[in-house]
Amino acid sequence: MNWFLAKLLVKQWRNNPHKLAHKLAHKLTRTSVLFMYVSKLVVLVVMLFVMVFGEKEAYGRMIYDRIVGVASGQPVLLSEVRKKVDKGPLVFISEYPSDTTDTLFDRALHDALNFALIKNAAAARGIEVEEGDVDEHIIRITQQQKATVEDLKQFLQSQGMSYMQYRKDLADQILWQKFQGVVLMPTVRISDRRLKEHYHMSYQRSPDDIRYNLEGLYVSSKTLAQRLYEKLANREISVQAMREPSKLDLGSPDVVVRYDDLGAIGDSELSEAIRLGLKGLEAGRFSPPIQTGTQSYYILYIKAQEVSEKPHYVEKKEELRALVRSQELRSALRTFLHTERSKEAIYITP
Repeated sequence: MNWFLAKLLVKQWRNNPHKLAHKLAHKLTRTSVLFMYVSKLVVLVVMLFVMVFGEKEAYGRMIYDRIVGVASGQPVLLSEVRKKVDKGPLVFISEYPSDTTDTLFDRALHDALNFALIKNAAAARGIEVEEGDVDEHIIRITQQQKATVEDLKQFLQSQGMSYMQYRKDLADQILWQKFQGVVLMPTVRISDRRLKEHYHMSYQRSPDDIRYNLEGLYVSSKTLAQRLYEKLANREISVQAMREPSKLDLGSPDVVVRYDDLGAIGDSELSEAIRLGLKGLEAGRFSPPIQTGTQSYYILYIKAQEVSEKPHYVEKKEELRALVRSQELRSALRTFLHTERSKEAIYITP
């Protein structure tokens, strides 16, 4: 049969070679197209299978992994994001554009995508980390801890981390440091005006900066409280007499008058009513009656008052510079990521 087909093909070739070639090409084209569609169908089925069953676990182990995002052509795997959520660090570079209100998974995913953008941008600028860079850091770390590399390996093993994984993580940290120095830091400008603005915002007086030493009278009658306040303010009743209310002429045996020594107390520890009653008063002054209940009034005497001063600007200048630099770096990173995300294709699978 095969011999007969061969002879037939030879005969057709001799009679009309162009027609035979056209027939063969048509059949091959149909076969290729069919193969292409079958191949695509197989890939689609595999992808659907992985997406549906990729997160299933059996006997405590993951059976399949899958891509959950792509940035700059670099895939981010489900296992990578889960590792960040379970073991940390949750956020290494930045969780932008997500924030702390989003799920841990979303924050870790965006951080991984952002680091992929950083690595791509670093490669484009010739920023790289060599094995020697990692070796130098490990030597420095072991010397600081007065340990050896073998000690480090044993410690990592006790923590469930391989030495190779440790080197990879360290290489990522070095790359990030280099990237900040080469790309982000040149965009940071810190002026004296910016430092002074931050100084005034950081060291504004708060309620904890004011402390009182208080004593006074508790009075159960508004009318009597007002009368006693006027006499105390006009020095008709001395501070010493105030401390012995039983000797005062109260005019009514039904009214309760009690002396209280509150001692040293911070403004933040006082009730809102008392804080407002003392506002603007200096040491040696009495407060007007302050209502603290339905039939409860306090006349307070300020024995002493302390207001902490702001630290001197020159003393805090370098500390402020470090804080402002950190803020500006975060702002520069956010700007960089926003720009890169608008240029690069970012894909997140559902």
